[in-house]
Amino acid sequence: MRNGKGLKNLPGAIEKDLEVYGIDSEIRIENDDEISFSFRIGAEGPLFTKEIARSFVRIEMSKREDIFMTCGSCSGKGRGLI
Repeated sequence: MRNGKGLKNLPGAIEKDLEVYGIDSEIRIENDDEISFSFRIGAEGPLFTKEIARSFVRIEMSKREDIFMTCGSCSGKGRGLI
């Protein structure tokens, strides 16, 4: 996902994952510019009866720096750019 590529697919993937657990959700992209990507997930929990009971989680990601993954058991050799 270097430089934000592929981020636009992330909210839809999260929505599908929540559906697997029986959680209905609404996702709204709040910001998508050259330095950040953010969206909000509105999930219907087990006590959901009306819109005011919806739970929200906001996800914000920076596009400013490269993302590195490291492997703890690789003695530093497993480091790679995503």
